[in-house]
Amino acid sequence: MQAVTRLADPSDLNFILNSFLKSLRAYPAFEHIPNDIYYVEQKIVLEEYITANRPIVLCNSEDPDQIFGYIIGTSNVCTNFVYVKYPYRKFGFAKRLLLTLHTDELKSPLKASYTCRNWGLLSKKFNHVYSPYRG
Repeated sequence: MQAVTRLADPSDLNFILNSFLKSLRAYPAFEHIPNDIYYVEQKIVLEEYITANRPIVLCNSEDPDQIFGYIIGTSNVCTNFVYVKYPYRKFGFAKRLLLTLHTDELKSPLKASYTCRNWGLLSKKFNHVYSPYRG
């Protein structure tokens, strides 16, 4: 099984929306926001990201509908969000997605719209600075 990248299709958007909303829901920054506000507002944020920059999907080369992960962001400027399904983590897929979007090989500091639990390590490894403002 080999992984390939491609631009997201309209059929991928439900998966992207669902995984984005569920992944961020557990973050401490959002824990005090009621669900009826969180889901409406975060969906708007994601739709803005997708409108500005079409996501890149990493999928099975033999079955392009089997998605391993995706990235949303502005090339060589900002990473809005990277997601890799749990069973496919630690295979270098996030790095591959980052290098696909950011073609300067992560040499220049990039903005990141969200942080994660491993932010300290990842920000140094992939040359990102947290900036929760519009990328």
